[in-house]
Amino acid sequence: MNNLYKNILLTKLKATKLMQKEDGFGTVEMVIMLFVLITLVIIFRNETMKFIESYFSKMDPNLSLPAVK
Repeated sequence: MNNLYKNILLTKLKATKLMQKEDGFGTVEMVIMLFVLITLVIIFRNETMKFIESYFSKMDPNLSLPAVK
């Protein structure tokens, strides 16, 4: 029973150390994510264009932009 308790504590300690690891995103990960996003847009370009066109067609053409100083 004592050995089981030690194993549980060791497993909990390892899990805690793993969760506290705070590595940021590297360049490779960012490039891969951008590649996947661009690939999905290219694959679904027809659906993307339909979505964008339907969104802009719902906008009121008489709206004016705020004045920029």
